Amino acid sequence: MPRSKSFASMTVDQLLELRESLDKFLGEKRQQLERSLQELGRITGLSSRGGGRGKRGPRGPHPAKGKKVAPKYRNPDDPSQTWAGRGAQPRWLKAHLTAGRNIEDFAISGGKGGKRRGRKSKARAAS
Repeated sequence: MPRSKSFASMTVDQLLELRESLDKFLGEKRQQLERSLQELGRITGLSSRGGGRGKRGPRGPHPAKGKKVAPKYRNPDDPSQTWAGRGAQPRWLKAHLTAGRNIEDFAISGGKGGKRRGRKSKARAAS
């Protein structure tokens, strides 16, 4: 492959031949890279397609991800505002807590405060 020739001085046939050899060369390099990535994936447990395991691993996101949780706390000033107790505390709750109130003052009655409702534990279900 001549390196000193400019593309403008090459014939169409020479350019096509150069393109074919480049395609072949790049294809071989790509295969080498894919083999290296597969080997690296076997060593580290990473997938060459997924960009890594993520938080859950190779099986995907946790089954509970995105599920709604029953609210545990309610704003007495505006009953439509509730909080499930997950994530950042809402502004209304922070304001009441800094005013000296206790978080139990806002608990929704009938709630079990973090326990699962309506489901038997695995130990009880097995017996």
